[in-house]
Amino acid sequence: SQNELFILQELQGHPNIIKLQKFENTDEHLRIYMDYHPQCLLDLFEEHPDGLPLSQVRYIFEQLITTLDYIHKRGYIHHDVKLENILIDSKGSIYLIDFGQSYSWTPEELNQTSSCLGSIHYAAPEIWLQTPYVGPEVDVWAAGVCLFMLVTGFFPFGGTTEQQVWEEIQTKELWKNETLEKDSALFDLLQRMLEFERDQRISLDGIRAHPWMDESIESLINRMIWHL
Repeated sequence: SQNELFILQELQGHPNIIKLQKFENTDEHLRIYMDYHPQCLLDLFEEHPDGLPLSQVRYIFEQLITTLDYIHKRGYIHHDVKLENILIDSKGSIYLIDFGQSYSWTPEELNQTSSCLGSIHYAAPEIWLQTPYVGPEVDVWAAGVCLFMLVTGFFPFGGTTEQQVWEEIQTKELWKNETLEKDSALFDLLQRMLEFERDQRISLDGIRAHPWMDESIESLINRMIWHL
């Protein structure tokens, strides 16, 4: 759509936003040409069904948070953050795609409501409830779902129908796999990102300041090894 093209043009220049090559407008179609990367984050689960190595997860997640921060500061909400919409190259760099549901937002202004659930496994409670929200908090929730999946290989709130997923979200309980049992800081971050009440949910600044995001020497070494 023209809206998607406009927002994609507005966001060009960030290394983790998919690069727009060109576009063509005809009477019937708008064709958008972007860089090609064959893998998305969901594809990684074929190699790691129980979740990715934490050093790899952290590297991906740091890029995602930086990208969302950039988008929000440029005045937009992505609104469809999910593993299928995050491409990854052989060096581990990510590229956010699909701005078809994106829109502009105003800080502190409670006026967004969404009648479109979108991807049910990534939709924040306020989208389910169709209650007003500011904007960034729905991207934070969806990024929390992505982080949980990268760590465990599973959705935090499972189910095959809308009703089942919504019931899971309302129980507000996150389960732990072995990795989360061992890493209390990571589990705490996930709980704060997947906070049911949107006004109590952690912000992007809060995520950046969270203890789990503090790089240890061990994590840096792991990253260097992963890149070799």
